[in-house]
Amino acid sequence: MAQRLGLRTSEHLLDASRIIWNSSVGFLEEHMREPEDRWLDLPPQGVRVPIKDGSKTGAVVILKRHEKRQALVAVSVFEPGVFP
Repeated sequence: MAQRLGLRTSEHLLDASRIIWNSSVGFLEEHMREPEDRWLDLPPQGVRVPIKDGSKTGAVVILKRHEKRQALVAVSVFEPGVFP
């Protein structure tokens, strides 16, 4: 997938990581403000979080709860219409 998106250098990887991180943290800040909001209580299939990178691609990152740890993981990034 990285090649399909034109990511070829370590700088590209760092940029992509920052974009995924910022979008994920932005989602948590926006939707999980109250103490009773349990950010680990996401649906089993995860949630689709829009990538906020200034482009208009409609790309999303899928956030899911880690199977064994108290953590969220980005399990996939895709652009609707390109990847199902």
